Amino acid sequence: METSELRVSILTRIFSNVEPDTLQLLQSSTDEGLCAFANAHNEPEDYSDAEDYVQLHLLVFAWTGSFQHIEKSLIVAELWQLEVLDRILAIKSMDPWRHQRLKLSNKAMDLLGSHQRSGLRKDLEDAIQTMEKAFTMVPPDHEDLAIFKGNLGTLYGPRFNFTKDVAELDRAIELIWEAVISILPDGAKSLFLGVLRSFHKTRFKLTHNVGDLEQMADVASMAIDATPVGSPDRPSRLYKLGRRLDKLFDYNGSSQTLDRVIEVVTAAVETAPTDYPDRTKWSDMLAMALGRRFQRLGDMADLNRAIQIAEDSLAQVPPDHLQRTSLLYTLGALITLRYNQTEEMEDLNRAIVVLEDMPPFDPNRVIAIPEDMTPVDRAREAGLRLNLGQILRLRFERTKNIADLDRSIDLLRAASKMIDYSTILSTLGTSLKQRYDEKGDIQDLTEAIDVSIRAVDTTAAHNRNLGLHLNQLGLLHKRRHNVTGDIKDLDEAVRVLALGVDATPPEHSEFAGRLDNLGLCLGNRYKKNGSAEDLEWSKSCYHRAINSQSSGPADIMSAIHNATRLLARELGPEKICEYLEKAINLLVKTSPMYFQQNDKQQSLAKFPGIASDAAAAALNAGKGAFHALQLLELGRGVITDHFMKMRTNLSDLEEKQPDLAAQFIFLRDKLDPASQGTALSISKKVHLSSLKDLASAGASAGVSAEASTGASTGVSRNQRVEAEKSFHDLCEKIREIPGFEKFLLPPSAEELMSAANPDPIAIINVSSIRCDALIVEKNRIRNLELPGLTSRLSYAFVITIREAKQPEAVKLVLEWMWETVARPVLEALGFTETPTDDNWPRVWWIPTGYLSQLPLHAAGRHFQSPRSNEAVLDRVMSSYSLSIKALMYGRQQQSTQEGSDKALMVAVPETAGQANLPYAMEELKILESLCAPLHPVIPELKRDLVLQGMRDCKIFHFAGHGLSDPSDPLKSCLLLQEGIASSLNISDIRDTKLQDNAPFLAYLSACSTGAVEAEGLVDEGINLINACQLAGFRHVIGTLWEVSDPYCVDVARVLYEVIRDEGMTDRTICRGLHKAIKTLRDKAVDTNLWAKEAFTIEEVDEKTIDIDMMKLSEYLENLKLEEDESPTASASIEVVGISSGSKAASNRSAAEFIRNAKLLSLNTARYGSTALDFYWVPYVHFGV
Repeated sequence: METSELRVSILTRIFSNVEPDTLQLLQSSTDEGLCAFANAHNEPEDYSDAEDYVQLHLLVFAWTGSFQHIEKSLIVAELWQLEVLDRILAIKSMDPWRHQRLKLSNKAMDLLGSHQRSGLRKDLEDAIQTMEKAFTMVPPDHEDLAIFKGNLGTLYGPRFNFTKDVAELDRAIELIWEAVISILPDGAKSLFLGVLRSFHKTRFKLTHNVGDLEQMADVASMAIDATPVGSPDRPSRLYKLGRRLDKLFDYNGSSQTLDRVIEVVTAAVETAPTDYPDRTKWSDMLAMALGRRFQRLGDMADLNRAIQIAEDSLAQVPPDHLQRTSLLYTLGALITLRYNQTEEMEDLNRAIVVLEDMPPFDPNRVIAIPEDMTPVDRAREAGLRLNLGQILRLRFERTKNIADLDRSIDLLRAASKMIDYSTILSTLGTSLKQRYDEKGDIQDLTEAIDVSIRAVDTTAAHNRNLGLHLNQLGLLHKRRHNVTGDIKDLDEAVRVLALGVDATPPEHSEFAGRLDNLGLCLGNRYKKNGSAEDLEWSKSCYHRAINSQSSGPADIMSAIHNATRLLARELGPEKICEYLEKAINLLVKTSPMYFQQNDKQQSLAKFPGIASDAAAAALNAGKGAFHALQLLELGRGVITDHFMKMRTNLSDLEEKQPDLAAQFIFLRDKLDPASQGTALSISKKVHLSSLKDLASAGASAGVSAEASTGASTGVSRNQRVEAEKSFHDLCEKIREIPGFEKFLLPPSAEELMSAANPDPIAIINVSSIRCDALIVEKNRIRNLELPGLTSRLSYAFVITIREAKQPEAVKLVLEWMWETVARPVLEALGFTETPTDDNWPRVWWIPTGYLSQLPLHAAGRHFQSPRSNEAVLDRVMSSYSLSIKALMYGRQQQSTQEGSDKALMVAVPETAGQANLPYAMEELKILESLCAPLHPVIPELKRDLVLQGMRDCKIFHFAGHGLSDPSDPLKSCLLLQEGIASSLNISDIRDTKLQDNAPFLAYLSACSTGAVEAEGLVDEGINLINACQLAGFRHVIGTLWEVSDPYCVDVARVLYEVIRDEGMTDRTICRGLHKAIKTLRDKAVDTNLWAKEAFTIEEVDEKTIDIDMMKLSEYLENLKLEEDESPTASASIEVVGISSGSKAASNRSAAEFIRNAKLLSLNTARYGSTALDFYWVPYVHFGV
């Protein structure tokens, strides 16, 4: 609003009967003209008209600062009120001194006016002496006493400008307070409250006494109390109180003060008309206050509400509105804050778009510092660079694109030169530290420490960011200690981090994280010096962090992870068990259903193996096998569990409660990505010359399509959040229905044992704490300790398989698994002999951790001479599952439509960028003859046509290239003719949703369709086999690694012959694969004389063994794994020469990885084979 318009709106509120001509005159008037307009109004003779006169001159004073007009307001207001009092006093008694003291009071105010005009101290002193004389004439209990106290206090205040004696302010404030708490006319009280606020403000600037801020808030509260409800002045006075309280919160840090800020500013926004000029500014302040409360208390409802308020306010203001820039800053900061909490890529991309909308934006000058800038402009421009620098750093953490980090540092350095702001320096320190971690330039680490020290030194003791800056500085000292080994840095880290904890209120959302950092440093120092004091201090830090009521689940889980790894022996089994159980209960909160899958993966990858650790700790604490199994079922396969819940069979519910079933489907469709649209959350056109390139530069950085473009579902984030809440509420309601009491709840012991009837289930739990087999049978659940199995060995053997180029590596792994895992389990189950009647028993294997990447079904001593039954293949059939609940889910799914009788057969002998597969077509021809009764269908090799064919088939057989992506498992795919450009990735298959017409078998005759190579996600089972199961396939045949092209034909032939001969039943799939694998194994051992000679243990030539136990020891040394350390203890283990999980591999293009896959294969993978290959090993069956 223009100044003239604002002036008219205020005048119109004061004078309700102003004529249009007069309004036009006021609109165009200058300050001088406005003063002349006021002076043209003579002092009223009839004091019934005095109110308009007083308010007019008060307005002119407020607008121009002219004390002449406040003098006139005070004089008339006083005379007006005294006339009223005179009438009362005339009835009671005569006051002989009234006229004289009134005359002196008027003279004092005239002298004050002279002082204001001349600046002479003499005029002020004369005014004070005159008013003091008048004050002595007021009887002690007289009604005038309060007014004269206020007048005298008003005069004492200006004397401070000459004496600089705070006592003058103290005396003035005391007198005016005595006046305002007495009975005063509203007009006089309002004037004195304004003067009182000004004096408190002046005194606070001198003394920084928080009491002045508290009294300023009290003054604002009194002004509100004096304002009737419904008054047009009430919203603005509420806002002013909110500002005073907000300032007070900056100093006292009280949650109660912050609550009051939110309460009064909310009232201001809600009581102001929607078109009120300042309503948008108030909403901006409210959003920021809610964001602060989230930081303090960690309640996501506050943060979500804050973001919604900022978004709604932005939608209501035009592009040129003065408040728009501030709202954009606020919204960007709040979204970034939420990203820091949840790490949802959708928020990160949204924050980038918000930044681009901030005017003025010039992508060519964000690094350069414009000259001739006003302080306000410099602050705004520095804020832009700060926000953008933070977001670029955050995206670097996700994408590892070093260009983002370099630009972040450039922006923050520029911002630090524009204004002296501690948060900019601290943020710069964080970015420099991360670049040091990436590049190893010690200058970056040194500069990070230097700027972080400056950040701490320039932060006031009362500043709410002091704890943040101290925490950052402490972590930098810890990092330098890790580099140099200098104990002084570790000592300084402890000292600074302890100060940071002391500066952080316990209710702060980051309290647990800061305690975690301190506890970690103390624990490390204890390991070096053995100090009992450090040990107890560290344990205390972890106890407080883990029991924090305000911190987010990820921070608490991090504290649990560090405590249980660092102080496992010192904490004891009961405490370790308690902490890890809490972590499992928090795990699902770190990866809620409403998250996009990339965000779920990002969250879960931080805590690999924590479910296995919790189960092992439970066994150590004597809690029993069932309890340990419950923890495993809850903490593994979290993402799969979300899909299973959303896609559960609803046939019974639809029959008994169709309305509730309809509600379930409605909410499920908002949460299940397969049921949502593909609208982009960022729909603007991409321009590389602007910040849009930040939101779309995905390919070069190795970011998934969803993450790099901000692609999202057609359902907004807020809708998904609400949908999940409603989903859980609905499930509770469904459980109230008889027969549905266990709806979507974890299985009971009875249900778990029922799942093991008739075939037992062996869950192999791998943890650095201990390793066990949890054996579930139809009548009991028990555990079998496996002392020969360790987490480090399972990890080392996975690496052995990935690197191996000679069969002896595979032989070593198979024999180790037999001795440490398979034989003890089979003997415990009573499977000690080879069946003689072809009635083969079956075992369901559920391996955890890195063991899930190894072929338990192929474990054994296959090349003994003479032959024995020392192999799993010679005693039982094997099937796999991700979890028991996944097994139960698959069995419960029932097709609601008449099943198809088609066999969809896809053979891809030629693929762009890949070696040809000549046997793929031969495989297809054989299957056509074996599956003739099923009406084979051979589609055109187009992605959409293959997906369409999957919706109407009983069997889906794919023969071609498969790709497992270690950097992003969602990119794992089946390749068609055009290669990656036309591939069938995990999302494509999983989201087909075939449950209503569930197909029977997916046979993936391709490489690595069951591999999970992504570090930190091995227990999530995100691979092509899992995708087919979630899509609705009852059974899936896949592979753990590369397979041989010619022998794929033999495996498929034997399996389909068994199906043809024995019928298409659940058991024949397992029987068929077992027969195929065993047949090929027997052929390899029995008919190949070279193999029998070369692999007879007594005749092995050690010179031909490329990887043996000595080599394994070298692997362990290179991995830097200690005896009792889990390979998942570090979030980023680097292994030179291994593509999976290495930094080099994560930055490679997909095509480069495919070529690398050929190099890492066993011999030549599906590109050809020799008789020495263990080509029968990698095939696995997942099903029911």
